[in-house]
Parts: sequence; C-alpha cells; structure tokens
Amino acid sequence: MDNVLIDGFIRLLAQISPPTVVHRIEEDGNVADILRDVEDSGFMDALVPESKGGSGLSLTDVVPLFLAAGGYLLPIPFAETMVARALIAMAGAQAPRGKTIILWPATPAGRLVSQVDPLSDRSSLALVQRGTEFRSRSGSAARIRSACGARGRNWTRPRWPLLH
Repeated sequence: MDNVLIDGFIRLLAQISPPTVVHRIEEDGNVADILRDVEDSGFMDALVPESKGGSGLSLTDVVPLFLAAGGYLLPIPFAETMVARALIAMAGAQAPRGKTIILWPATPAGRLVSQVDPLSDRSSLALVQRGTEFRSRSGSAARIRSACGARGRNWTRPRWPLLH
C-alpha cells in the first residue's frame, strides 16, 4: 500500500477516533458520526473492485489499514465491513451504505462461531455462513439470531487452531 494512503487513513483516524470519542462511544454506543466519516473517506470500499466503484486493492494492501484501525481503537468492525463489501460486490450486489457488516461463520453443524457474541443491540447487518455460502441477515440482533436458527446465546467460541 502506498504511504500516502496509509498516512491519509492515520490522519483521518487521529481526527475521528481519539480516546475521548472512543470512551464516549463505549458509553452511548452511537457510532453514526465515525461510520459516516470512514464511509465518506472511501476506505471502506478499498477491497471492492474498481469496476464496482471501489479502489481494487488486495487484502495484502489493506492490512496496514486494519492495523491502524486497531491501533486507534476504531469502534466499528472496519476490517469485517471492508471484506464483506468486497464479497457483496463480487456477488454482483451493492452493499448498503451507512451500515457496518459483520461476518459470522458457522461450524459444519450450523452452529454460529465467534470468540464473543458479535452482535450488539445496534448491529443491523450480518453475513452469516451456511456451508460454503454467506447469507445476508438484517434487523435487530435478536432478529438476526432468530433468522439464523440461533436461540439466545447459541454461538460457540472457535477451537484453536481454526485451520486443521
């Protein structure tokens, strides 16, 4: 990745995700301003092919963005949303604007897998794995879990190593 891109992203993060903002978001859960600023910057579509309106960067190219987002404690699922938007674009669809997207894999038996419950009350979109496909689920956390066949805390922590 070009230093100009990572430097620009770091400048953006310094403006929109200082510790005071991150602490406020921990209290009130309102990520709308940060989400809008990151989305307006175009970085969320860095993995989307140029022909679909993105930057067409490779996963290797954007790893520094992922690391910078973590370093600034960016309180949105930035990396997951980037990957999900690329997957959605490659499937020929348009990713919704103004929403973060989580990727929620499942075991071969269909049990959802996550180190922590990936859906909070303010989550609104998930790509849930079913076999070799990801299905889009939207709505409240409870509605997404229900649509996936999950009841209550019907998710499991991954076993390490994940790859056999």
